[in-house]
Amino acid sequence: MPPTPPPPPNRPGGPHRQGPNGFQYSPGDYPPPQDRYQWERSSKTWGMLCHLSSLCIFLGVPFGNVAGPLLVWLLKRDEFPYVDEQGKESLNFQICLSIYYIVAAMLIFVFVGFLLLPLLGLFQIIAVIVASVRANDGRPIRYPLTIRFLK
Repeated sequence: MPPTPPPPPNRPGGPHRQGPNGFQYSPGDYPPPQDRYQWERSSKTWGMLCHLSSLCIFLGVPFGNVAGPLLVWLLKRDEFPYVDEQGKESLNFQICLSIYYIVAAMLIFVFVGFLLLPLLGLFQIIAVIVASVRANDGRPIRYPLTIRFLK
């Protein structure tokens, strides 16, 4: 007679223990349950910073809208999967916005760019703030009008 398989992770009686808030874990789980809240909080904070760092362009940093999220994403993408996802989304949006800014700047010669540039700036600020708040809540965001360069 073959041995019986171990019970699934969420069934009592196995090698899994009951943690805080009913979370069942095994000894090899990462992060440990007592650090899970801190780990999730840090993940959400870094995800929010992926979006907020794109506002560096308004501080006068050339291409700060791409450099800020790129820096945060490169530093924390291996540590937090949520930051990897949100960093790519922020970078894709900022790269697309840079392209849109260049096109709008060229359209200044036909007087359409004078209207498009402030609208793009306003759109960027609103979209980044909304994305930052959602990322801090742990809800992933998909920016509109974005080409997915990084997948």
